[in-house]
Amino acid sequence: MLDVGCGRGGGTARLARTRRPHSTTGLDASPRNVALCRRDHASPGLDFRHGEADRLPFPDASFDAVVSVESVHCFPDAGRFLAEAARVLRPGGHLLIADEWPAADAHGPARAAAAAGLRVEAVEDLTAGVLRSLDRLPAEAARLLPAVDGEHRAAYARFFADRVGRDSAGLYRSGRCVYLRLHARRED
Repeated sequence: MLDVGCGRGGGTARLARTRRPHSTTGLDASPRNVALCRRDHASPGLDFRHGEADRLPFPDASFDAVVSVESVHCFPDAGRFLAEAARVLRPGGHLLIADEWPAADAHGPARAAAAAGLRVEAVEDLTAGVLRSLDRLPAEAARLLPAVDGEHRAAYARFFADRVGRDSAGLYRSGRCVYLRLHARRED
C-alpha cells in the first residue's frame, strides 16, 4: 500500500496497523515530514519516502492500493497525480481518496480518475458528516487541550479554531467546498 501525501505519518501508521498489508509506504514532499515519520512510526513493513505526487518514485505496477487522505487538494496537478497512481497500481489495484474539493467541480475527481484510465467504483459526498464532526470539535478540543504541554497548547488551539471557523467548516458551510470519498480501480 502507498499513502501519498502522508504528512506526519499517523494515518499511514494506523493503516499499516489496522489493515495489515504486506508492506506500507508513506510518501511526502517534505523531507522534514519524512524524517519525523521515520523517527516516530518505525515498525517492520512500514517505510517512509520523500517524493512528489506527480512523479511517484516507484516502478509501474508496484502497489495493490494507493491512498491519499486530505492531500490531493494540495498537489500542484491532481490529474497528473491520478495518472501516476494508475501507473503504480497493479492490475485490479485500488485507489482511495478522501479530500475536500471545490463544489463547482465536484465531479472533477471522478472525471480525472477516468481520464487516467481508472474505473470509478464510487464517489460519495461526506460533507454533512464532516460538518457534524467539526461541530463536535470545540468540546473535544476543550477536553483535550489541558493535557497538551504549554509550549504546544496555543498552536493546537489555533488549529482547532481554524477547522471550525474560517477554514474547513467555513468552506463547507458556504457551499464552496465538498468533502468527497473516491474509490477507483485499475482495470485488470
